[in-house]
Amino acid sequence: MAHRHQPSLEGRLDFSAIIPVFADQQQRAPGTLVRLTFEYARSVEAQDKLLRAFFQCLDLDVLNDNGNELDDDRELAAYREPLFGFADHLINHFFLPLRAATGKTRSPPPPTMLRSSRSKPNRSSSSDFRKAAIAILNMFDVGVIHLIEGTNINRPYNAMTLSLEMHRLFGNFDIFFERVTETPHTYNIRTFDPFFEKGLNLPVRRTFFEHPSIDPPSERLLALHSAIGHVLHLSGAGEYIDRILRDLEDGMVREDGSTQLGPLVNLALGARANPKMGSFGSLLVGS
Repeated sequence: MAHRHQPSLEGRLDFSAIIPVFADQQQRAPGTLVRLTFEYARSVEAQDKLLRAFFQCLDLDVLNDNGNELDDDRELAAYREPLFGFADHLINHFFLPLRAATGKTRSPPPPTMLRSSRSKPNRSSSSDFRKAAIAILNMFDVGVIHLIEGTNINRPYNAMTLSLEMHRLFGNFDIFFERVTETPHTYNIRTFDPFFEKGLNLPVRRTFFEHPSIDPPSERLLALHSAIGHVLHLSGAGEYIDRILRDLEDGMVREDGSTQLGPLVNLALGARANPKMGSFGSLLVGS
C-alpha cells in the first residue's frame, strides 16, 4: 500500500456529529472507538490492517481517495449501520473478552439470561473467535501474538511484580506504563483517573532491574497495554463494557430494556467455545 495516498478515517466520515462517549446503548460512539484504535495502533502496518478491514466493512475502496466523497447526508446515513457493526465487532471480539479476562467476571451469563435474549445466537467456533481476536490485535501491533501465546506466556518478559491494588488497576487498564526514553527499562506509572492519581501519588517513576539471565518486562507489551487502555478510556468503551460485565455478574436483565444482551450472549458463547478466550498474556491483562 502506498502510504502517501493512505486515506484517513476523518477524510471519509464526519465523526464530529457522533456522541463522544458510550452513554448507553442508544448513544454509543462507534466513530470515536474506530478512530482511537487507528490512532493508537503501534505501526503504520497495523493502521493499514484496520483501514482495510474498516473500509471493507463499509464497502469503500481503501486505495481510492476520490471515489466516495460522502457529501450527501443520505449517503452518509447509509454507512451508519456498518459503522456500528464494525465497532460492535471490535467490542465483542476483542475489548469485551479482554476486559472480562482481567477478573471482573469469570462465568458466562446464566441460562435464564440467554433464553431472554432476542438476539440470534452467535455460533462462531473457537477458531473463529480466535481468528477475529488476533486480527484485531494485529490492528494494534502486527505479529505481537507470538510473545503471548504457547510457552512464551510464562517467560519473564511477560510478568512483573505489583502490589495487590496496582495489580488490580493494571488489569483493569486504569493505570499504564509510559516509557522514559533516556533511561533503560524505566517508566512513569500513570493513571486515567484523578482519584487514583491523588490516592496513589501518581505518576511515579520506576526502573526494572536487569539480570543477565532474566529479561525485564517487555517494552512492547507494556506499550500495547497502554494503547488499549487509552482507547478504552478515551472512547468511553471501558465504561460501556463495565456495565455489561456488571449485568453479567448480577445475572440480570433490566426491565427498561437497557441490558446489552447481544454482547452478553457473544461473551458466553465465546467463553464456552474457548475457555482461554481473552487470555492475551499476563503482562497485557494483569492476570
